[in-house]
Amino acid sequence: MDYLSNGMCRDPEADYEVSRLYTDGGATQKYPICFLTNGGGVTEAQKAQQLSNWLGVNVRENQVVLSHTPFRSLAKSLGSKPVLVAGVGSVAEVAREYGFKHVLTTTDIAHALHKAVPFWKNSPGHEAPAPGECPVRNLALGSAKRPIAAILVFKDPADWYLDLQIMTDVILGGGVPGRWKPRVADRASVPVYFSNPDLLWATDFPAPRFGQGAFAAALRTLYRQTTGAALEHQYYGKPNRAPYALAEELLLEQAIQLGQLPAGSGAEAAKPGNVVVDDVADAVEAALHRTRSSEWHSLR
Repeated sequence: MDYLSNGMCRDPEADYEVSRLYTDGGATQKYPICFLTNGGGVTEAQKAQQLSNWLGVNVRENQVVLSHTPFRSLAKSLGSKPVLVAGVGSVAEVAREYGFKHVLTTTDIAHALHKAVPFWKNSPGHEAPAPGECPVRNLALGSAKRPIAAILVFKDPADWYLDLQIMTDVILGGGVPGRWKPRVADRASVPVYFSNPDLLWATDFPAPRFGQGAFAAALRTLYRQTTGAALEHQYYGKPNRAPYALAEELLLEQAIQLGQLPAGSGAEAAKPGNVVVDDVADAVEAALHRTRSSEWHSLR
């Protein structure tokens, strides 16, 4: 094995197996392929480029489903409303690409309302916006006139103190941080959407690390202890249905584009995967076996 520039281990066997699904030296895909991950914090195009570099094949944007890709559908109802987004990476930029026009981050609120987080120390990557660019002071996002309509956790937050405090302020204020109304009946609803339910995840450290699911548990517990009620929330990401349904749609579109299904076949032609394997080699072989079997049956 060799190592990529970001320190991740590269598996030549996996590269070879994936290359079996392509022609022209990895330039052209032979079959519908979707890369599904609970990772995120970047755009689908950026992840596609990253996968292309790792695997040595041409991965396109419409082959990638990240944990937060299903959030695109939320932009239909929330795109014109202020939303609070959180998580490491370029989550604000991703949210805007999805169609959310009025995006706030917890650091935006912390800089505008610095007394809200008395123990928070500004850190690299959380610099204050330039004068005239503060979305709280200059655009009144998060005010009584323009309350925050929802919270979207795109990726695991790094600063739990900051994010837990600001999110609780937003929820209890009915979209207006600092206007606490502990009684659910007294305030507007601010639903929370988590892109990834994983409690633990694996890194190079020998023991598992807390994931976004652990952060969600902390926020839900704080809310219940403060109000006595359950937090209104929804999980996306594996193993929930949303990313698999989206992957099915992308696979169906690719099959039509590749001429393997007639246009207008509809979602009923897509079949969820039901085979569990140990590694990439077994996954590719299982997929090719199913393809060969389908082709044989079609000739009978």
